[in-house]
Amino acid sequence: SFGLEIEDTSALVDILVAGANNANQKIEDLGESLKYAAPVAKTFGLTVNDTVATIGLLAQAGIRGSDAGTALRTGLARLQLAASGAEGKLRGVSRGTGMLVKGFKVLSSDILDVNGQLKPMDEVLIALKRDLEGVSDIGQKTEIVQAIFGREQGSKFLALLNRSEQEITDMYDAVRNS
Repeated sequence: SFGLEIEDTSALVDILVAGANNANQKIEDLGESLKYAAPVAKTFGLTVNDTVATIGLLAQAGIRGSDAGTALRTGLARLQLAASGAEGKLRGVSRGTGMLVKGFKVLSSDILDVNGQLKPMDEVLIALKRDLEGVSDIGQKTEIVQAIFGREQGSKFLALLNRSEQEITDMYDAVRNS
Protein backbone atom coordinates (compact mmCIF):
# COMPACT_ATOMS: atom_id res chain seq x y z
CA SER A 1 0.00 0.00 0.00
CA PHE A 2 2.87 2.39 0.66
CA GLY A 3 4.71 1.54 -2.55
CA LEU A 4 7.70 0.05 -0.76
CA GLU A 5 10.23 -2.06 -2.65
CA ILE A 6 11.77 -5.41 -1.73
CA GLU A 7 14.91 -3.67 -0.48
CA ASP A 8 12.71 -1.84 2.07
CA THR A 9 11.67 -5.12 3.74
CA SER A 10 14.22 -4.99 6.54
CA ALA A 11 13.31 -1.41 7.44
CA LEU A 12 9.59 -2.26 7.30
CA VAL A 13 10.09 -5.20 9.65
CA ASP A 14 11.90 -2.89 12.09
CA ILE A 15 9.02 -0.39 11.90
CA LEU A 16 6.39 -3.06 12.50
CA VAL A 17 8.30 -4.58 15.42
CA ALA A 18 8.78 -1.14 17.01
CA GLY A 19 5.09 -0.34 16.50
CA ALA A 20 3.99 -3.61 18.06
CA ASN A 21 6.45 -3.61 20.96
CA ASN A 22 5.88 0.01 21.95
CA ALA A 23 2.11 -0.39 21.97
CA ASN A 24 1.69 -3.80 23.59
CA GLN A 25 0.03 -5.26 20.51
CA LYS A 26 0.72 -8.21 18.25
CA ILE A 27 2.11 -7.94 14.74
CA GLU A 28 -1.14 -9.58 13.61
CA ASP A 29 -3.14 -6.73 15.18
CA LEU A 30 -0.93 -4.20 13.46
CA GLY A 31 -1.25 -6.01 10.12
CA GLU A 32 -5.04 -6.08 10.47
CA SER A 33 -5.05 -2.34 11.21
CA LEU A 34 -2.81 -1.57 8.25
CA LYS A 35 -5.05 -3.58 5.93
CA TYR A 36 -7.78 -0.98 6.52
CA ALA A 37 -5.77 2.19 7.08
CA ALA A 38 -2.72 1.98 4.81
CA PRO A 39 -4.31 2.82 1.43
CA VAL A 40 -6.00 5.95 2.80
CA ALA A 41 -2.95 6.93 4.86
CA LYS A 42 -0.75 6.76 1.77
CA THR A 43 -3.28 8.79 -0.22
CA PHE A 44 -3.17 11.57 2.37
CA GLY A 45 0.63 11.62 2.50
CA LEU A 46 1.31 9.72 5.70
CA THR A 47 4.46 7.64 5.86
CA VAL A 48 4.39 4.03 6.96
CA ASN A 49 6.17 5.17 10.15
CA ASP A 50 3.49 7.70 11.04
CA THR A 51 0.70 5.27 10.22
CA VAL A 52 2.21 2.54 12.40
CA ALA A 53 2.82 5.01 15.24
CA THR A 54 -0.77 6.27 15.10
CA ILE A 55 -2.06 2.71 15.17
CA GLY A 56 0.25 2.13 18.13
CA LEU A 57 -1.32 5.02 20.03
CA LEU A 58 -4.77 3.62 19.30
CA ALA A 59 -3.59 0.22 20.57
CA GLN A 60 -2.34 1.84 23.78
CA ALA A 61 -5.91 3.09 24.25
CA GLY A 62 -7.21 -0.47 23.77
CA ILE A 63 -8.28 -0.02 20.13
CA ARG A 64 -6.61 -2.71 18.03
CA GLY A 65 -6.86 -4.61 14.78
CA SER A 66 -9.67 -3.79 12.38
CA ASP A 67 -11.18 -1.32 14.89
CA ALA A 68 -7.99 0.76 14.83
CA GLY A 69 -7.61 0.49 11.07
CA THR A 70 -11.20 1.50 10.41
CA ALA A 71 -10.97 4.40 12.87
CA LEU A 72 -7.79 5.70 11.25
CA ARG A 73 -9.11 5.22 7.69
CA THR A 74 -12.34 7.08 8.41
CA GLY A 75 -10.70 9.69 10.63
CA LEU A 76 -8.00 10.61 8.11
CA ALA A 77 -10.50 11.04 5.30
CA ARG A 78 -12.77 13.22 7.43
CA LEU A 79 -9.84 15.19 8.88
CA GLN A 80 -8.46 16.01 5.42
CA LEU A 81 -11.92 17.05 4.26
CA ALA A 82 -12.53 19.18 7.34
CA ALA A 83 -9.13 20.88 7.23
CA SER A 84 -9.42 21.57 3.50
CA GLY A 85 -12.68 23.35 4.16
CA ALA A 86 -14.67 21.31 1.65
CA GLU A 87 -15.58 24.51 -0.14
CA GLY A 88 -16.88 24.75 -3.67
CA LYS A 89 -19.35 22.87 -5.80
CA LEU A 90 -18.93 19.52 -4.07
CA ARG A 91 -19.48 20.73 -0.52
CA GLY A 92 -22.30 18.80 1.03
CA VAL A 93 -22.11 15.90 -1.43
CA SER A 94 -20.98 13.55 1.30
CA ARG A 95 -23.23 13.14 4.29
CA GLY A 96 -22.40 15.48 7.17
CA THR A 97 -19.77 17.52 5.32
CA GLY A 98 -21.17 20.83 6.52
CA MET A 99 -21.18 19.65 10.13
CA LEU A 100 -17.63 18.36 9.99
CA VAL A 101 -16.30 21.59 8.45
CA LYS A 102 -18.18 23.62 11.07
CA GLY A 103 -16.77 21.39 13.83
CA PHE A 104 -13.25 21.87 12.56
CA LYS A 105 -13.64 25.66 12.32
CA VAL A 106 -14.20 25.74 16.10
CA LEU A 107 -10.58 24.65 16.40
CA SER A 108 -7.68 26.75 15.17
CA SER A 109 -5.43 23.85 14.15
CA ASP A 110 -3.15 24.38 11.19
CA ILE A 111 -2.68 20.76 10.18
CA LEU A 112 -2.05 21.02 6.44
CA ASP A 113 1.28 21.71 4.78
CA VAL A 114 1.75 24.17 1.89
CA ASN A 115 0.66 21.47 -0.58
CA GLY A 116 -2.63 20.83 1.21
CA GLN A 117 -1.47 17.48 2.61
CA LEU A 118 -1.67 16.54 6.27
CA LYS A 119 1.44 17.47 8.23
CA PRO A 120 3.29 14.66 10.04
CA MET A 121 0.70 12.91 12.16
CA ASP A 122 2.33 13.66 15.52
CA GLU A 123 2.11 17.39 14.71
CA VAL A 124 -1.54 16.95 13.69
CA LEU A 125 -2.46 15.13 16.90
CA ILE A 126 -0.63 17.58 19.15
CA ALA A 127 -2.25 20.58 17.39
CA LEU A 128 -5.72 19.06 17.74
CA LYS A 129 -5.02 18.07 21.33
CA ARG A 130 -3.94 21.61 22.25
CA ASP A 131 -7.01 23.11 20.58
CA LEU A 132 -9.34 20.72 22.38
CA GLU A 133 -7.71 21.56 25.71
CA GLY A 134 -9.21 25.03 25.26
CA VAL A 135 -12.69 23.50 25.38
CA SER A 136 -13.49 22.93 29.04
CA ASP A 137 -16.91 21.32 28.69
CA ILE A 138 -16.55 17.57 28.01
CA GLY A 139 -19.88 17.54 26.18
CA GLN A 140 -18.73 20.25 23.78
CA LYS A 141 -15.38 18.51 23.32
CA THR A 142 -17.17 15.27 22.47
CA GLU A 143 -19.51 17.08 20.09
CA ILE A 144 -16.60 18.71 18.24
CA VAL A 145 -14.70 15.42 17.91
CA GLN A 146 -17.82 13.60 16.72
CA ALA A 147 -18.57 16.37 14.21
CA ILE A 148 -15.08 16.01 12.75
CA PHE A 149 -14.50 12.26 12.97
CA GLY A 150 -18.06 10.96 12.96
CA ARG A 151 -20.17 9.58 15.76
CA GLU A 152 -18.74 6.07 15.58
CA GLN A 153 -15.05 6.94 15.14
CA GLY A 154 -15.17 10.11 17.28
CA SER A 155 -14.83 8.17 20.52
CA LYS A 156 -11.77 6.38 19.16
CA PHE A 157 -10.14 9.66 18.14
CA LEU A 158 -11.05 11.15 21.51
CA ALA A 159 -9.15 8.27 23.15
CA LEU A 160 -6.24 8.99 20.80
CA LEU A 161 -6.28 12.72 21.60
CA ASN A 162 -6.41 11.99 25.34
CA ARG A 163 -2.86 10.62 25.17
CA SER A 164 -0.30 13.02 26.64
CA GLU A 165 1.98 15.01 24.34
CA GLN A 166 4.89 13.02 25.75
CA GLU A 167 3.20 9.71 24.91
CA ILE A 168 2.52 10.93 21.39
CA THR A 169 6.09 12.14 20.90
CA ASP A 170 7.58 8.98 22.41
CA MET A 171 5.57 6.67 20.14
CA TYR A 172 6.47 8.56 16.97
CA ASP A 173 10.13 8.79 17.98
CA ALA A 174 10.29 5.06 18.78
CA VAL A 175 8.84 4.08 15.40
CA ARG A 176 10.74 6.67 13.35
CA ASN A 177 14.03 5.75 15.00
CA SER A 178 13.54 1.99 14.63
